[in-house]
Amino acid sequence: MSFAAIQQRVNAAVAAKLMTDAATLNGIAILGRFTSAAATVLLMMDGNDPIYTCLSSVITEDPRGKLLEINGVGYAVRRATPDGSGMTALVLEQLNDVLYAAAILKLKPISL
Repeated sequence: MSFAAIQQRVNAAVAAKLMTDAATLNGIAILGRFTSAAATVLLMMDGNDPIYTCLSSVITEDPRGKLLEINGVGYAVRRATPDGSGMTALVLEQLNDVLYAAAILKLKPISL
């Protein structure tokens, strides 16, 4: 078995156990791990932006400027950072009610 195949199996096992936060990325359902802004600050990671980590394989196109919805809250994807091992961290910015409603109606890139 190749290293890539082993890595893919390990990532799938990790995702099944730890990535249980359901979201939609531009209307497509995905699973990942959401880290809120407060937790991010305490961990001294990437400023105070919330982060959604998911398998890179679920991202089918450039997610920057796309709508990510988690538990009825809308976020714009500001940056996508693949880690090289099959995971991608999406750095998010929470949308206000007007931008969120506009993004839901249009499902196109969000101007921040």
